[in-house]
Amino acid sequence: MGKKIFGIDINDLIFLGKGVEGKVFLTPDGNVLKVFSSSNLCRYKYKILKQMDEKIYLPKVLMCKGRFMLREYVNGTPIKEYIQTNGLSRNLALNLIDFVEDFERSRLRVDGISKHVFIQKDESIKIVDPRKKKYYIHSSILRTLKEAEVLEDFLKMLKAERPDLESQWSKAISKLIKK
Repeated sequence: MGKKIFGIDINDLIFLGKGVEGKVFLTPDGNVLKVFSSSNLCRYKYKILKQMDEKIYLPKVLMCKGRFMLREYVNGTPIKEYIQTNGLSRNLALNLIDFVEDFERSRLRVDGISKHVFIQKDESIKIVDPRKKKYYIHSSILRTLKEAEVLEDFLKMLKAERPDLESQWSKAISKLIKK
């Protein structure tokens, strides 16, 4: 009999990947077991996810103990890959605007937008690895949209749908356009 974590035999886990914070495994029941590099980091992430439990963008935490966290699996396609394959629809642009506004109100940020923001089939947004800091993520989203070559389309939709945000985002927009 193998070692068990949260009642799950570690021999039944499927390795998904490794990052700076630890390793991620898929469980037989379709959840994710994240093994953090330290218990302090695990507690930090747990607190963020529990504080923001009502946010539709974040995975639900099921259990947490020591360096181990069991949480909902986030499926989808990384944002840049999704846009390069499917383009930027009006629906996705509006979802991105709402996502950025909600995260900025919550004072959350996401490192590595391209690999931590996932687009679902219905163009809703899910993220992994949020951080709690006063940090504005619209510049990261705009940079990703520029790399995906849809920044101009996004800006047209932003101006048409949410002109109230244009001046708030203008500094980040100016920096990107100059590059």
